[in-house]
Amino acid sequence: MIAGDTEKNVRFSDRTRRKVLEESRKIGYRPNRAARAMRTGRFESIGLLIRQNSKWMNIPIPLLDGLSSTLSSNSFRMNILEESVDEFAKYSPGAISEVLKEMMVDGLIVSCWGGVPGLQKKIVEETALPVVWLNAKYGFNCVYPDNKLAGRLATEHLLAMGHTRIAYADLNYNGHFSGIDRLAGYKSAMASSGLSPEVFIERIPRPERVKVANEIFGSLQRPTAIVTYGGNSALPILYCAIRMGIDIPRELSLITIGVEVQNSIGIEISTLLEEVNIMGIEAAKMLFLRAKSDGKPVPSVTLPLVRIKGQTCAPPSSSRILKKK
Repeated sequence: MIAGDTEKNVRFSDRTRRKVLEESRKIGYRPNRAARAMRTGRFESIGLLIRQNSKWMNIPIPLLDGLSSTLSSNSFRMNILEESVDEFAKYSPGAISEVLKEMMVDGLIVSCWGGVPGLQKKIVEETALPVVWLNAKYGFNCVYPDNKLAGRLATEHLLAMGHTRIAYADLNYNGHFSGIDRLAGYKSAMASSGLSPEVFIERIPRPERVKVANEIFGSLQRPTAIVTYGGNSALPILYCAIRMGIDIPRELSLITIGVEVQNSIGIEISTLLEEVNIMGIEAAKMLFLRAKSDGKPVPSVTLPLVRIKGQTCAPPSSSRILKKK
């Protein structure tokens, strides 16, 4: 081959190709990603944008596992971007595309736990890269749990046990669609059974949640069961109930929605589990699909929640219902 020949003019038989690859593996050869990127214009790398600060990273580990394993099986790497969601929101118009070029990624997955105020429009309008949204609810390019179904299933689980006085509590309400939808699912299940909802929703700083949880038992005719938005609401309520001498679940049933079963005080809180591992897998698949279709929008994927695990739910009985003192 003369110096002016190009790679596309070279042809090898399948047999020769297999033999070359086999010998390459034996000697531990690894392709030079930088050279390949220069030739193809692709980095074989996906950027993950998350909410983070110096104390926490707001994304479930099983989701990362599903995401990274699916990317790896397609010879892609996942880079957790140093810039957080909040830092990206501060960039001036046009700067986001330049930042992403410097990071050498072929696409972007944005984690929306806790919300992404003002960021979606910026990323969609300012970059040609395919973007997929985790835990955001829009008609296209999103993968998220069916939170309305989750609120309904959690409530129906208690209704099927015979509970009729079922309250709903969210002590960390932030306006995220998941909170709105879970509450709607709870109300829908209660209405279908001809029951009145009892709702306690407020955004409360973490140190004050135990105090407010005490007020729930004082302000309501004590329910026989409570559905909570998530573990951050369930734990202070469980703690207060135990401190007040209320037997769980004999005198009060408690169910929540989340990615794992909370058991930090020795009791596994009954939890309708989100299949976040599957969420990661579906997000990676969606990103590949967007890339193959030149970035065209892809209909969003809604994931059902069907598995309940934990120890804090039981049928009520007349002897277990305590009246407000």
